[in-house]
Formats: sequence, structure tokens, C-alpha cells
Amino acid sequence: MSSRWLDGRSNVTGGGCREELSRALAVLFLPLLAMATSAGCGSDDGFGADGERVPPPVDTGPFGTGGTSDSAADSGTGTDTGSTDSGTDTDSADTADTGLGIEGTGYGAGDVAYNFKAPDQNDDIWALYGQYGSVTLLVFGDATNVNFQDIAAWLPGLRADYGVSTAMVLLTDNSSTQADVDDAGAWASQYGLSTVLYRPLDGSVSTQEWASRPPMFYVIDQGLNIDWTNQGYTGEGQVEDKVMDLLGI
Repeated sequence: MSSRWLDGRSNVTGGGCREELSRALAVLFLPLLAMATSAGCGSDDGFGADGERVPPPVDTGPFGTGGTSDSAADSGTGTDTGSTDSGTDTDSADTADTGLGIEGTGYGAGDVAYNFKAPDQNDDIWALYGQYGSVTLLVFGDATNVNFQDIAAWLPGLRADYGVSTAMVLLTDNSSTQADVDDAGAWASQYGLSTVLYRPLDGSVSTQEWASRPPMFYVIDQGLNIDWTNQGYTGEGQVEDKVMDLLGI
């Protein structure tokens, strides 16, 4: 009997231990299981819902195109300062929109030219810096000056032969008063000139410096450097030699 009692107690005790052990394990692991289940059901694990990685935001800054220049669609008017924006960019602060980043240094040979501006015979504004890349022949004079008239006669030929940019600045008309748009138109028509300017725009450029003793002739190279100047009589051959040198002919 003792043996059966012991065996029976042993069985009872073993069964009770197993039940107690199961309850203990349930108490220990059920909270952890609940946490794991909760984490896998719709929570944000740092990559987005359901564990999906969230793509990075689209880079719309100036480096979004793989360089330091803005795209062609840039048309803001703010403070964008990209120096290599495309041609359609109209930001007022960009250096590309305010010229070439070139500053004039003087009016003599070897100086960088200032950006001379004046209306032409069609009342469109002509700017010297708009001629960048071309050899430019710029002449200041009075309508009554015979040397200025002589230059007007042969200047169109150099333009036709060498593709240079030419502009004559008509300071006064035939009555020695300040020239106007009608005078510029008549002068262009009389001599077959492509560009005749009048009444230079006010600004940092001094017309008195440009035309200190008219007629004043300027040969300006492709980079807007003044290559050669001459006052008074200027012969076509003199200017042609300068043009050919600059063009490497």
C-alpha cells in the first residue's frame, strides 16, 4: 500500500508541478507575445506602416540635377543665385541675368570696356555686353564731322566681310543739337548702317569719357577688352588690320 501511495503521490505531485510550470510560463511569456503581436500589426517601426520602407523625399534643391545649376523650368524672382542657370531662368539675383560678371576698368587700349547702352534707330536698347563673343566696332561722333561721315561710308563693308558687330553713336544732328530717334533712322538709312545709336542712357558709364574728342573709334575684342582706339581720322585699312588680327586671319 505504501508503495502505491508513494507512486500515487508521485504521480499527483508530478501532474501538479506540470500545471504550475505551465501557469508560470504563461504568466512570463504572454506579455512578450502580446508585445510582439502588437508590433507586427500596423505599427510604425521607423520605415513606415507594416514594415515598409518609406522612400526619401525628392530633392528639389539646386543639386537635384546632379550639379550646381538649376533646371530650365526655374522661373522664380527671388534670391536664387545659381551662376549657371539655364537661359529660361529669370531670377533677378542671378549673375547670368545681370550680365557676364565683367566689370569695366577704363576707356583706353588694354582696359575692359564698360557696358555702354543706348537706344538704336528702332528705339530698341543696344548694349555693348550683348555683343560678347564678337569683335565690336564702336564709333562716337557728330553728324557734321567729315571724319565721322567717312567712317559711316565704309563701316558696313567691314561688317559684311568679317561678320563683326558695328554701332555708330550719333551725338548731334546736322544742326549740332542732340540727335534723336529720327536722326538715327535717317543716318542708318543714308549709309546703310545696321545700328545707329543716340542719346546714351544715363548710368555709371560717362558719355563724356567715351566721346572725349569725337569722332572716337573703338575696336573691342570678343571678350569685351578694348583692343585699339583712335581719335579723329580713322582709315578703313587701319581698322581692317585690327579686325583680322583678332579673328586670327
